[in-house]
Amino acid sequence: MKKIILAFLFKFCILNAEDLSIDSQFADSKQLELSVGFDYVNSYSNGLYYNTTVIETLNGDYILVPTNNYYTTSSDYIGLNISTNYGFNEQFSIYSYLSYYYIFSRDIDLPQNKTKKYKQFDSFNVGISYLIKEETKTPSLYIKLSTSLIDKIDINKTKVNKNFTSANITIGTYFSTDPITFMFQSTYIYNKVLEHENYKLKHGDIFIFSPTMYFSINPYVTINFDLEYQYINKSKENNKYITHERSKLTKGFGVIYEISQYTSFSLDYSYNNNGSSSDSVSMYLTYKL
Repeated sequence: MKKIILAFLFKFCILNAEDLSIDSQFADSKQLELSVGFDYVNSYSNGLYYNTTVIETLNGDYILVPTNNYYTTSSDYIGLNISTNYGFNEQFSIYSYLSYYYIFSRDIDLPQNKTKKYKQFDSFNVGISYLIKEETKTPSLYIKLSTSLIDKIDINKTKVNKNFTSANITIGTYFSTDPITFMFQSTYIYNKVLEHENYKLKHGDIFIFSPTMYFSINPYVTINFDLEYQYINKSKENNKYITHERSKLTKGFGVIYEISQYTSFSLDYSYNNNGSSSDSVSMYLTYKL
């Protein structure tokens, strides 16, 4: 589910609807873009001690959804977030992502148990984007780097604040043939060891490859289709493996609507069913200041 060009894909729409390009995935030079968003994830874990669920943020990063499902558990995650993106020039941007969430978790095998509810600050991520090569007769090339400055982590049933819990690196490319744009990107998520008192938890590192196709229906509406392959390494608890290596294939669909020259709205849906399953819906409203 690709959202990294949410507010940017349509810069061409007002000025030149035929010039389909996603160079504008980066904020315009000297311009700040502010987005407010809503994420909903229904996650079902079947036989996993820890079910690693990630969602993609507006800026193209991935964050771990703190469901931490145990065996046959169903969880509903509702996230509220604010994102910013500032373009220093046409090639270099800096962005941030701040989120707050609610979780409702139920054990399917034990219906007598009450639904567990959590609500709290989730994470604050910052990152940079750099357009190495613009699209010409050959495809573009870009890179993104980000980290979590602050995370509220569940460690051994204790909520603690941790810094720099993960780091993302993304390398991507895109090319256009009006009215279609193809984008391919690969992301590696490194998760560091989390420690609290005598307890250690290491979520498995994650590799993500995602091809996406964007189709411009008219100057104001674009739809996208994507596949997302995730390879998740083993997780450890006190230096002992608690999950196997596994992979997921997620299918996604989205629509972007430009309300005005300065305002856009997007809606995205994705689904996977690989042992554990999840459905997610994301909505964003973006305004160029």
